[in-house]
Amino acid sequence: MAFKIVTIGCGSIALRGHGPAYRKYAESNPDVELAACVDIDGDKAEAFRDQFGFQRAYTDMDTALENEKPDAVCLVVPYQLTAQLAVAILEKGYPLLMEKPPGMTRQETLRMIQAAELSGAPHQVAWNRRYMPVVAYTKQWLSRELSPGSLHNIRYDLNRVNRIGSNASMTMVHGIDMVKYLADSDYKQVRIRYQPFSHQGATESNIHLDCEFESGVWAHIQYRPLSGSVLERVVIDAVNHTMHLHLPFWSSPDAPGKLIHMVNNEIKAELGNVELGRSEEMFIVNGFYSENALFFNDIRAGRKPGDTLKSAMQAVEISEAIRMGRELYVSGEA
Repeated sequence: MAFKIVTIGCGSIALRGHGPAYRKYAESNPDVELAACVDIDGDKAEAFRDQFGFQRAYTDMDTALENEKPDAVCLVVPYQLTAQLAVAILEKGYPLLMEKPPGMTRQETLRMIQAAELSGAPHQVAWNRRYMPVVAYTKQWLSRELSPGSLHNIRYDLNRVNRIGSNASMTMVHGIDMVKYLADSDYKQVRIRYQPFSHQGATESNIHLDCEFESGVWAHIQYRPLSGSVLERVVIDAVNHTMHLHLPFWSSPDAPGKLIHMVNNEIKAELGNVELGRSEEMFIVNGFYSENALFFNDIRAGRKPGDTLKSAMQAVEISEAIRMGRELYVSGEA
């Protein structure tokens, strides 16, 4: 019996990241059926269907779900729409992989959690950076090799070019989640500082987060929307160890990404994302294939995915605090 997949949303992220992942997963698993893709723009839906091998294209989500009755649903829509559509899908009981951030507010996220709990629908938040090969390797190394208390500091830099008029919190949420993931601990508190620009009338700000975790790890996250390059870089410091991660993006000079691991001021290892991921395909080195494949494999095996809405709550709360212009986030006070 075929394992049927329906995806909602056929925009740019779906085209670059998720579509190629669906196609590769179906090619690797003959019992998988790419049943339908959905977009309110019928031309986009039809083009997506043709490009990635879906059977049918729809412009209405409810009609697609009713007709197809899929085994898994993927939601790849603008973040303003995620909560409303995710609640509707979860209430129907369909296993759901949703793009990040899962909600713009704590209340939106709570509504999704409630819908999932009432229906029992398994779900996963698609934090693709967690599945980049250099990040996956680093996470495994930190968990396996470091003694308790050895990890003490993480720095995460998010640079963008001419990012004017965008929602800074929706970009920063990626770094907020990644630092929590690498620290393997909940945030205790975050101090938020804003450095406004006056250049050519710009209303943007550099944003700095000074973070303290329950484990004792400290971190600093910087967002620079008007820099000269598009990049995301991570520096992880532990006793006698420093790891530099250059994360890959389509428009970043750091693509396809790499990891430099230093021990006592000497380079112990320098590993490329292509080497670790065994592929030059950007949808693989950017983590989209692995996050989708893990979700589908978990659902097929009857396992509950790990990257749930509950585990994403702090990232949502801190990004909401940034959007509100707050200067302090304290865990449990949201």
